[in-house]
Amino acid sequence: MEQLFDSVTAANQNMLRVWASGAYTPDFVYDIADQEGVLMWSEFEFGDALYPIDQEFLDNVKDEATYNVRRVNHHPSLALWAGGNELESLELMLVNNTAPEEYETYRAQYEQLFLDILLPIVYTNSKSISYIPSSTTNGYLELNFSLPRPMIQRYDNKTPGSIYGDTDFYNYDSSIAFNYSSYPVGRFANEFGYHSMPSLQTWEQAVSPQDLFFNSSTIVLRNHHYPPGGLNISNFPNSTKGMGEMTVAAQRWYPDIYQPVIISPFYNTTTGDFEIYVISDLWSSAHGIATFQWYHWDGTLITNVSTPSMDFTVGALNITRVLGTSLDNSTLDFNTAVLYMNVTAEGQLPNTNIATTFNHENFFHPFSLANAKLVDPGIRLSYDNTTKNFTVEATSGIAVWTWLNNPAGTLLNFDANGFILLPGRPREVGYTLKSDDTGGDWVHYVTVESLYNNTLSY
Repeated sequence: MEQLFDSVTAANQNMLRVWASGAYTPDFVYDIADQEGVLMWSEFEFGDALYPIDQEFLDNVKDEATYNVRRVNHHPSLALWAGGNELESLELMLVNNTAPEEYETYRAQYEQLFLDILLPIVYTNSKSISYIPSSTTNGYLELNFSLPRPMIQRYDNKTPGSIYGDTDFYNYDSSIAFNYSSYPVGRFANEFGYHSMPSLQTWEQAVSPQDLFFNSSTIVLRNHHYPPGGLNISNFPNSTKGMGEMTVAAQRWYPDIYQPVIISPFYNTTTGDFEIYVISDLWSSAHGIATFQWYHWDGTLITNVSTPSMDFTVGALNITRVLGTSLDNSTLDFNTAVLYMNVTAEGQLPNTNIATTFNHENFFHPFSLANAKLVDPGIRLSYDNTTKNFTVEATSGIAVWTWLNNPAGTLLNFDANGFILLPGRPREVGYTLKSDDTGGDWVHYVTVESLYNNTLSY
C-alpha cells in the first residue's frame, strides 16, 4: 500500500477515490494518506443497486455508517463522504427508463436511505466533511439544516448553461477521446477512463510465457470489457471487441502525465479551430513563455508554417490561452506533421515562498497516429554507472510513445515514460528502485521501444 501511495505522489496526483467496492478501507490506509498529503474521496459501501428499506436493514446501516464515520473522521485526508456509487446517475435512471410508473416509489426509497439515514450520520458526527448521496449526482437545490430533510436533491431540475454536481464519462470511441466538446461539464470529474492492458511485468506474475501475447485466449478472456452479461466463461465476442478498441486507441493517441503546470492543445476537427492552453494547479499565479515548432515525423522542421512564441501569466488554479488559430490541410500535410509545444513557467509550489521553474512539453498531431507516416526513430539506450540514470536518444526520426521496460525481478518507477522524443535531444531518465531480485544486473536488461515497433513484423 505504501508503494501505491508512493506512485500516487510521484505522479503528482492529489486524490484517491475510495470506491464503493464492498469493503471499507482500513485505518492504516488513511494513516498513509495523511502522511503523504493525499485526499480520500470516501464512499459508503452501496453501489450499482437498489436497496431495501425494511427497519432491520436500516438499523444495520445506521450502526455501520456511524461506526465508520467516527472511525475515520479524525483523518485530515478525509475529503468527502458519498452515499455510494452510481445510485442516482445509473440506478434511478434505469428505473425511470424501464418502469417509469415505479420511479417515484424507488426514488422515495433511495431518499429514505441516502438522505434520511446517511446524511444526518455524516453531519452529526463531523464538522467539516461534505456529503453527497451518490457518485455521480446533479447536486442539490437546497441545503438547509432547519428543514426536516436538509438536502433537497436537484435530479433533472437543471437550468441550461448552468453547471451542477459531479460527472463520470466513458466513451470507447477513441476517435473522439480528445474532443473536449463531447465531455460532460460539471463541478468535479469523479470517474472517467479508458480500458487498457496491465504492464508486462504484472502479466508475468500470473500468466505462463506461452500465453503472453495480445490475442491469446488467456489474455482475451481476462479482459472483461465488454462483460458477458451472464455466466458465460467463453466471452470471446464481447472481449475481442474491447481488445479491438484498445488497439485502435493505442494507434491513435499517446499518454500525458500530471504536472503542476502543463501545456495542452484542443482541436475542433469540424471547424479546424485550434487552441493551446497553459493549465496550472499552483495556488498562486505563474508566468512564463510558451514555444511552438512544427516538425515532420522524420525530425526535419516544417518551415512554411510559423507559430510564434507567447509570453503568458496564468492565475491560481486556472488556465490561459496562449494560441488561437486554425489548421488547414492544404498548407500543412496532416499525415506528416507534428507540433512540438513547450512551456517554461516561474511560480511557487503550495505552502512555499520559494520560486520554482516548471517545464512541460507536449506534442500534437492533427490526424491519428494510425495514419501518421512514422519513420524508424533509431532509438538508442545507454546506462551511466556514475549518475545511475538511463539516456534515451532518437537518431533518425521522432520516437512516439517511447517506453522503457524493466525486466522481471524488479519493482521500480521510471521518472518519465511514454514520452515523445525529438531526434538529437537525448533524454535522461532516472528511476526509483523499490525491490530487486537480480543483484543489480537488471540495468543491463532494460529495453526501449516506441510506437514504430508496432508497424514491424515479428
